[in-house]
Order: sequence, then structure tokens, then C-alpha cells
Amino acid sequence: MLIEAGADIDIVARHGGQRPLDQAVTSNNVDGLRMLLEAGATVERHRSDRDLPASPFENLNWQSTDAAEIASLLWKYGASASGRRGAGPKPLQRAITEGREDIVALLLRHHADVFTASDKDSKSGLEYVFQHCSLQTCRLFVEHGAIRRGMRCVQRTVHHVAALSGDAEKLEWVLDDPEFEKTLPRHMSEVPSPTELLSCAGSPLVAELLRRRGADPGTSLADRSRFIQDVLNTKFRKRQDNVKILKSLLAHGAISNMTEKQKEDMLKDQMASSRRNVIIPILIGGGLEVSDFVKTRLLIDCLRDCNAEKFAKGLVRPLVDWGANINAVDEKGRNAVQLAMARHYYRILEILLDLGADYKVIDNAGNTMLHGIYKDKTNMEVRIVRRLLGLGLDPNAANSTGHAPLDIGLRCGTRKLMKAHLEHGADILSLRLMGSTDAVMISTMHLAAAVSYPHGLRTLLRLGADANGRDDMGRTPLHWARSKNLARHVRLLTRAGADVDALDDAGNVARSVEPGLYPDLDRDFDVPVSYMAPASPGASNEAVWARYMLNDEYT
Repeated sequence: MLIEAGADIDIVARHGGQRPLDQAVTSNNVDGLRMLLEAGATVERHRSDRDLPASPFENLNWQSTDAAEIASLLWKYGASASGRRGAGPKPLQRAITEGREDIVALLLRHHADVFTASDKDSKSGLEYVFQHCSLQTCRLFVEHGAIRRGMRCVQRTVHHVAALSGDAEKLEWVLDDPEFEKTLPRHMSEVPSPTELLSCAGSPLVAELLRRRGADPGTSLADRSRFIQDVLNTKFRKRQDNVKILKSLLAHGAISNMTEKQKEDMLKDQMASSRRNVIIPILIGGGLEVSDFVKTRLLIDCLRDCNAEKFAKGLVRPLVDWGANINAVDEKGRNAVQLAMARHYYRILEILLDLGADYKVIDNAGNTMLHGIYKDKTNMEVRIVRRLLGLGLDPNAANSTGHAPLDIGLRCGTRKLMKAHLEHGADILSLRLMGSTDAVMISTMHLAAAVSYPHGLRTLLRLGADANGRDDMGRTPLHWARSKNLARHVRLLTRAGADVDALDDAGNVARSVEPGLYPDLDRDFDVPVSYMAPASPGASNEAVWARYMLNDEYT
């Protein structure tokens, strides 16, 4: 009715910039599209009309059941099957990508340019089609001149493209059709041999077809090296195809005569790839042999450079079983156990302990493995702590600043972790010289009351720690908490029975210790900002301090 009344059928919507025709294509409205086209709607915009889509195919819903019918209508009324230059993905390329081979056939019948089937990473349209389309569609492309347009100026032949596709039927068609011999690039005088094509076989079926036709995977040192490298560097459509081809080549001796340098370079390349946890165990199981130094270097690099535990986990045991030295160190003196601990790879750490790695290592700062556990604030493992303690690690071993593992764990250790230390003999009451600059003789309880995070103190008190222990100068934990102006710590200690009238050797009463009187112990830790206390109690805190210091509130 609107069309009969003379409405502008090419008007552009204010919001979205679409015409009625574009909206009909987007909504799969076949009847509405037919009416607009019969009424003379513009199918494609002129080059100067930059506000309109360059081609109606930009709005086509390729997965719709009506997509083929809509495409036929558009071509019938003048839409270009090849699309416009510089207007994004061409219709032929989109149809292939979306898996609509019925539309591909329609496009070819409407004289679409076969060369527009390629994407930016493809050598030619035919190569792109061989990778994504069926044999029938490949035949259509060849009939419409894809080889003439796309193959004579590149290094690969149609035979290479068919082998890379991984489809044995396509390769057999290309090998048996003498017409493909006429499509060789100018620099080639004969069809590639089955042995040469084996280096780019895209699936086990293709490799088996080539072997039946006389391909030899190990004719010479150069061939073997080239074949194995080509297979490792080829992006296969399916990972299982990659594995099957690689195992097949290894079984035929593809690496038996490679030099030590070639093997080392190959392993380095694979260690840097995302498939390392799959490929390297296959190479090891296939008879690859290198020096013990190279094996150990791979183990160290695996733990140091892998960006995720899942990649390194599948490599550690095969490398150690292969002969890598599990206790070797890198240039910074860190062995495999320390590297796994530094990356918080606890599953790998368990594997290393199972394999007999040295767990009694100490770093340059005097930290043991137990110290390292607590450096991870988010992913601590209780079973690792219990296992290390069960193996005989000393829970009271102090590092260069005098801190035991439990002292490090005060900031984030859970109740289960602290309980594990206490069950294995951790001493929280004996005095030790702690601190990197202003060292003081205190116990773990005093340290828990003096540092800015209350979690550790709360946990120790819940586990039954003494709230009135004294250091070498007669100071109680409450003295330290009051000196550091830590209101939450004072509340925890007084509720646990701390004596607010206790005197230290200098005569300072716990309830009235001057803030800042004692040394700052937070400097030896990474203090969370949310736990930092003010330098001195402000006016708003005076009522809080007075309430904490009233004896009758906690009696």
C-alpha cells in the first residue's frame, strides 16, 4: 500500500542507516524483498553514497534457511556476485566461511570472481577452497578458472594444496587428472613426487595414500630433516591428525640421522610453541636422543618460561624420565623445585617430590620451601605444607631476617595451614632476633600483634596461643599492638584475656603505650593497603581506644 502511494523505497532510516531493502534482507523477509525489488528499489549503492551498505550481502543472514532464495533474488535484480572492491569480505568468501556450499554454487553460476574466495592469509582462492569446501565445490572452482587465476604465480602447486587439505579424495583426484600437469608454475618442469608431497600431508589418510604411491619418508638426511620440520610447522585442521602424522614419520626413521644441532633447534622451537606439551613427549617416545645438558636445559626452561601450569605439567615427568637432571640449577641458582614454587605450580611440585627432587634447598635469603608457600597470597596448598613437614622440613627454620615460615604466613595463612605447623612443632612463644634493620628479640605472637594485618593474630588466638607472653624487654603482644595503633589487634587481644595493665621493663603500661614507640616491623612484609593503620590515633578514634581500654568491658 505504501509503495503504491509513492513512498520513497530507498529512504535511509535515521537510526541504523538501513533502507527498507536492507531491513528485508536482515530479517529474512523474502516476500517483502521481492516487492521492493519489483518496485525498483536500488540493489547496490553508488560509490558516492557512503552512508549506505556497499552490497546487500553485508546484511545477509548466511545461516538462514532462506539465505539462498534471498541471494538469488538479489542477483536477479543486479547485485554483484563478486562484491565491490575494498568493501570487506566478498560474498564468495563469506559463503565458504559460513559453510553454505549451495550459495557458493549459485555464486559461481552467476559469474563470481573465483579469486575473491581467498582470505588475507591464503596464497590463492583455490587453496582456501581446498581447505574449507567439499570435493564437488573444488571441481566447480576448477571449472571456473581458479587455477588459471591463482596458482601459476605461487610456489605451491595444486598437488601441494590438495595434500595440505588433508582430504585423500581431493589429492587422488588431482594426482589422477592429467589436466593439472598443465597448471604447474613456470619454475617447475614436473609434478611433485609423492615423497615431496609427504612433507605437507594434512592427515594420516593423505600420508597413507602417498606411501602407497611410493613415498619414502627417510631417503636422506636432508629429506628426513625437512620432512619432520615441515610436519611440525604445519597447522593441521585437527590436532589428532598432527599426532598421527608425526608418529608415522618417527616410526619410519624420520629423525634417526639428524645432527645434534638440528635436534636441539627442533626442541627449542617446539618448546616455544603452544603444542609443546603434546609434541615433545611424542618426540621423546619416538626415539629422539640429545645430550643430558640439553635435556636438563629443557626442564629448566619448561618451569621458568611456561605461562600456565597445564603446559608445563605434561612435560616434567617425560623430561625427567628422559634423563633431565631434576636437581640442576639455572643461572640464578634455582633448581626445579624452587622454580615450580616461584610460579606457584603446586601440581608440578608434587610431581617433582614424587620423582625425588631435593626439597631441602635454601635460597640466597635463607628461605626454605615452607617460606615460599606463604609468598602466594591466593593459592596456597595445605597438602603441600603437610607433605613438606612430613618429609622433615623444620617449621622453625629462620631466614636471613629471623622469620620462620609461620611468621611469613601471618599475613595470609589459613587456620589449617597454621594448625599444620603447630602440629609439627612450630614454636610461637620462643624469642628470636627478627627484623632487617631495627632487629628485636620477639616471638611469633609479638610479631602477629605488631604487623598491620589481623588475620594471623586472630588465627593464633583461636588456636590457643598465650596473649600475655613477654619479649626480652618485658613487652606483651598488647604493648606492641598499642604502639602500632592497631585497634583491631587490641580488641582481639583484650577479648582473649590480655592484661591491659601489664608493665614492660621501662615501666610502660600496655593500655597507654605511646604510638610509634617501638620499631616498625611491617617493612619486612608486603603490607596490604587495606590493613595499614594511621600513624597516630585521630580524634574519631579516641572513643574507640577508650572503649578497648576499659577493664570492665572485658572482665
